[in-house]
Amino acid sequence: MSQSEYTLHSSKEEFHRLRARPKLWRSRQRFMLNRIGIEAGWRCAELGCGAGRIMDLLSVRVGPTGHVVGLGQQESSLAAAQAWVVDLNGGLENVSFLQAGILDNDLPAESFDFVHLRFVRATVGQYDAMVAAAARLLKPGGVMAL
Repeated sequence: MSQSEYTLHSSKEEFHRLRARPKLWRSRQRFMLNRIGIEAGWRCAELGCGAGRIMDLLSVRVGPTGHVVGLGQQESSLAAAQAWVVDLNGGLENVSFLQAGILDNDLPAESFDFVHLRFVRATVGQYDAMVAAAARLLKPGGVMAL
């Protein structure tokens, strides 16, 4: 499967499903982020952000001095994620989106404290290359969650 293929449909129903799934995992997501210790001022990347995943949780943790980047290849998914962010109290000021692939993007090397990849292995494939691409983005001492 090529990186540009997405195995699920880009429909309103699919985006609803993608938005509902994180709600089911909220306590585990919070637990993971607590264990990692994400702090104010951190720069975080959500690779393969889909319809938003945990960008709202990251936004709150990094605060106004931090930044969260959602990376996604599919325009319709990014549009759904952006609409969701706007719906959250008028938007999250420290969140931005970039349309690009995990293996092919212009994000600067060693620029993130935390990189999150979740539920993307099946859609991207090329596991070793994907992990290497994510690791390239981490600052020394940064954390990657798979």
